[in-house]
Amino acid sequence: MIPIFKKYLKLFDLDTRKNLVRFLGVKGFDEIIPFLENEFLENVDKEYRISIVNSLRLIENDEIAKDYLKKLMKI
Repeated sequence: MIPIFKKYLKLFDLDTRKNLVRFLGVKGFDEIIPFLENEFLENVDKEYRISIVNSLRLIENDEIAKDYLKKLMKI
């Protein structure tokens, strides 16, 4: 499922991608973390990045979200 999701995510407009990334926020879904980290670094849209941080927080913990929020605030 993950390779298919990764392949087709970029075909959608940014608003749809924001919603799709939110669906990835499932506790223990660790294998998606590298993908979300890449998405965070490759995109400059703040709302999209916030969606990614929220998903990371749900998957991992609040510490990882704090690190990404710090990166987000620097931009």
